[in-house]
Amino acid sequence: MRTMMFFLMTAVSAVGLTAQNNSLYIQHPQQTWRGGTGTITQATLAVRQKGAYFQHDLYLTIAATGLGFTSADSVEVQMNFSLPAEAMVNDLWLWMDDKTIMQGLIMDRWTASNIYENIVKRRRDPALLMKNGTGQYSLRIYPLPGTGSRKVKISYLVPMTLREGSAMTSIPTHIVRVSSVPLTKMTTLVWKSDDVTAPVFQQVKNGFQPVIRFDSLTQQQYYYGEVPSSALSTAVTMSVKTKAGRSVFVSRYVKPSAPSEGFYQVSFVPSTVFNMNTGQKIVFLFEFDESKSGYSSLSFINTFKSFILSNLSAKDSFNLIFSGSPIKRIRASGWFGGDSASIESAFSQVSLNAILNADNMQALITDGASYLKANGGTGSLWLMAGTDKFGNYAVANPLLLSLRDVLPASVPVHITDLSNWSVNYYYINGRYYYGNEYFYENLSRLSGGFHTAYRFNSNLQNNLTTVMDQVRGTIQSFDLITRVETGFCSNRFAVSGSAGGTDLPVDRTVTQVGQFNGQFPFIVEIAGIYKGSTIGAKMTVNADDAIPGDSTVASVWAGHAIAALESQYNNSATKKAIHLSLTYRVLGQSTAFLALEPNDTLKACVTCRDESGLVSVREEPPLAVPAADSLLAAFPNPFNPATTLRVRLPQGVKAADAALTIVNVLGQSIRRLDAGGLSADRSTDVQWNGTDDAGRPVASGIYLAVLTAPGYRHSMKLMLMK
Repeated sequence: MRTMMFFLMTAVSAVGLTAQNNSLYIQHPQQTWRGGTGTITQATLAVRQKGAYFQHDLYLTIAATGLGFTSADSVEVQMNFSLPAEAMVNDLWLWMDDKTIMQGLIMDRWTASNIYENIVKRRRDPALLMKNGTGQYSLRIYPLPGTGSRKVKISYLVPMTLREGSAMTSIPTHIVRVSSVPLTKMTTLVWKSDDVTAPVFQQVKNGFQPVIRFDSLTQQQYYYGEVPSSALSTAVTMSVKTKAGRSVFVSRYVKPSAPSEGFYQVSFVPSTVFNMNTGQKIVFLFEFDESKSGYSSLSFINTFKSFILSNLSAKDSFNLIFSGSPIKRIRASGWFGGDSASIESAFSQVSLNAILNADNMQALITDGASYLKANGGTGSLWLMAGTDKFGNYAVANPLLLSLRDVLPASVPVHITDLSNWSVNYYYINGRYYYGNEYFYENLSRLSGGFHTAYRFNSNLQNNLTTVMDQVRGTIQSFDLITRVETGFCSNRFAVSGSAGGTDLPVDRTVTQVGQFNGQFPFIVEIAGIYKGSTIGAKMTVNADDAIPGDSTVASVWAGHAIAALESQYNNSATKKAIHLSLTYRVLGQSTAFLALEPNDTLKACVTCRDESGLVSVREEPPLAVPAADSLLAAFPNPFNPATTLRVRLPQGVKAADAALTIVNVLGQSIRRLDAGGLSADRSTDVQWNGTDDAGRPVASGIYLAVLTAPGYRHSMKLMLMK
């Protein structure tokens, strides 16, 4: 079979990134003994769909609250943060003041670092953003006034996780969690489009306001949501309704200079393609000794609840059973549904005392088996334990024999070993086993289950995801072939995340990016072995059914190409990686974003718009939508140096009551055009020569042509490119 190249996204990208990779430290650069943990005073996340990816724009305001600095101090922000391995950072903004924004320049890392260090010595205004390894980043900002604050925006792309008509992404709560003074909330804006509607937080009830807001400047709608402080302590997942949730999703970007060449993204979930019923009945069993576990009881139960809110659905059923004397079933008989309301109901009955220091594993597993027999006889047992009472084979073997007699046939026992402290090693049959490892390995193997452990991966969310993939099922020998009907696809890239080898979890999102040469339709062929039988499917996507993408599709491809080159560790590959990074404006390990203060040759960004300012503004849509014959048209667009606006007034509107203006991205009117000749009976051409009311040429960037009349407002975007 052909070599496959694909992305296997975790159940929810970035969920459960550990706090040890994230920090915020404020330090005086000369008096280095003065410093401490910084505070994030405001955080806003703006989200928009970009093909099979989400663009995240994270706005952060940082201060040195409570660290004893004065207004005379100029200190440095040192921030380390983690993102999903497959994330791609593609922009940095730094605020000089409330209105002046500097967009980061991208350059090779050595040059950027030297410029930054020299500027810090000279006490000027830079920000430096670097990638230090897979998923690991550092941000430096100088100066931060001792009693003031600095604001930045970090932009990054993450692949969507598809599930049942929805696309999911993680809110980066782990980044803001490092704040010395906890945030009261984290605001989220989701820009509405034909492909993105109805966002919800999986872990926050009614997190988004039901009324869609309206931005009069861009004439676009957006959703406004808040993650409260009570939810910031754990992972938060957002889902949106999207067309990407159909059987196969294809987005493409055609090179402007070559209509038959371009970049593509294809995403699908195998269980959706093959119409598989992957609903599961799962009995979760808990035996938790906090003195031996790698997690606190509160951290564990919050993380576990967050996980199942993101990974169970209405097709699933579950119950929770806790060890102790007596054994405690949250539901004595019957099942909880996998919907969010049922999950909340189940956890409302869980007490932390119920999971602390329990020691009755044999009775726990036996009770789980009895519960399954009494409630349909099918399903899975999933044991989560942090003890070591069954490490010795002399104790483990009799228990294994006993459980063999009570476990229902064909019921797998999956195990997540939470132990990490004060646990003994046991030498059995020529090898060492850690804690209950001998017992867990044999119980999971004999029952057809799967075993994971803290000591192999301390990230609890990743451990849980690995087991859930096995619970849902996998396709063995998975193969993926992509091509265009009259041509070929090439330069495909993959990221880590596989369940191992060519085994593919049936409910995991598969995403591939690459280049195409030729004409659509786009053809996707997949095949593999599922439950002992060969399965296969061929899907054809016509050009009209592919979602048109912008240059972001090419940037995503470049990001994966950069990662592949960086893994080669040779000078030639590094040069190519730097070239791609600079060309496509995607951060690599050998490049950096550097934002500098404005000067004679470096101007403030005139197209950079602060979307975080929308969180305190609620604007309503226009009173009425103009008829189609009144819509604006512009040609050429983009333009240089002039463009023609073709305008037709709505019926009943007189030219004397109409206005036609040019507005910049800050909402400021820079040019009022002559509307005296406009009419409702015919289209009228109006020239704009790219100057303001004073006759001065305006800078390159985005502008709006705005037509207003009593009860009407309509606008269209213009792009001046010099």
